[in-house]
Amino acid sequence: MRHFPLPGPALAFAQRIDDDLALGASFEPVSGGGGSATFVTGAFPGGERETSNLLVLGLSVGGAFRIRPDLSVGLSLTGLSASLDQKGLVGGSGGGQTAGLVRNFTNGQLDATDPYFRVNGQPISWGALLARAGTPGASSSAIADVSGATGWGGQATLGVAWRLCDEISLGAAYATPGWLTPLEGRATLDASAAGAQSSGALDAIQSDFLSHHLPRGGDLVSRYSARLSGLSLPQTAGVGIAFWPLPSLLLAADLKWLGWRLAFDTVTVHLQHGTGQDLAEITSDQLSSGIRSRVLLRWHDQLALSLGATFAPVEWLRLRVGYHYANDPAPQRTEGPFTPVTVEHHATLGLGLQLGPVSFDAAWIHAFARTTTIERSGVSSDWDGIRHKADQDAFLIGGGVDF
Repeated sequence: MRHFPLPGPALAFAQRIDDDLALGASFEPVSGGGGSATFVTGAFPGGERETSNLLVLGLSVGGAFRIRPDLSVGLSLTGLSASLDQKGLVGGSGGGQTAGLVRNFTNGQLDATDPYFRVNGQPISWGALLARAGTPGASSSAIADVSGATGWGGQATLGVAWRLCDEISLGAAYATPGWLTPLEGRATLDASAAGAQSSGALDAIQSDFLSHHLPRGGDLVSRYSARLSGLSLPQTAGVGIAFWPLPSLLLAADLKWLGWRLAFDTVTVHLQHGTGQDLAEITSDQLSSGIRSRVLLRWHDQLALSLGATFAPVEWLRLRVGYHYANDPAPQRTEGPFTPVTVEHHATLGLGLQLGPVSFDAAWIHAFARTTTIERSGVSSDWDGIRHKADQDAFLIGGGVDF
């Protein structure tokens, strides 16, 4: 959980060209979020602090055209910039990645007379060996810290507004899937914790074993260039209605569909150009200096309902209240410390001031706490049984000038 506010600045500009045409531009956060969590597993009995920060910024240009007095259409094109920093990215083996065989080394040199470590007369892979030993984290082939991973992309949005009468307006909008290039940055993989033990005697046995079966004697840290592909923004479609029962009172409702199923399904993590010879031995008998892994998300599509009201007791003041519900798109089997999409119910309070050409708006959004338990994780067995609680508060402050 992040207790300190995470800023999200935005800037927008609009200009009316004539009575029927207006153009505008905006720069703002489009998606993402940040947070941190401390969790205890067999590999980290004292608890490990993990952090994540995904940010997608959008620069949009667009226009609105009034076809007739009661009907307008709008179109915007958005350029996207994405960045990711994450400590503890967990994935499972995939994409043809297989664990190397356990081989015998002496002073860093492969034993030519008997190169294989055998169990019941048969060579055994590192993956099978760790699984049989019940090593914490053995089910995860990649637990990496990723930093400075960036990419770019684009998205388009089309909208229409219809003023049915003086008291009622209808609207609809569709946003295409937000395409993103693979995010490329740096990564560090430290597998030493997967074999950590609480006993000094067992540590000595482990150290002796690794010294005879890895070329560098158990140096399980490696640095890579990282490439994450498969992330995108969901396509969305929504409809809304606005009703003015009184000139000073606005009631509004919106229903939106978000297509997370295709946007957040599987992320492929390709770690390349590794510096660690021992990890290359474990994963591929040193045939490759890279690791390919998959991060399973398997999100569902989402429906979001928003209800709101604005009341103007005097000409210069607006009081606002709202409620928002959106079902959790993340299944519990792929939930983890970095995908806490568990909040579903939100309440909003806000106010607006109009002082001549200058306006000021502020709002508080509270997401009510919700708790889930991961009975059996499909991402990492280390997360089985984790109890996850999430809530959120957001504060929005904005201003505008008419000229």
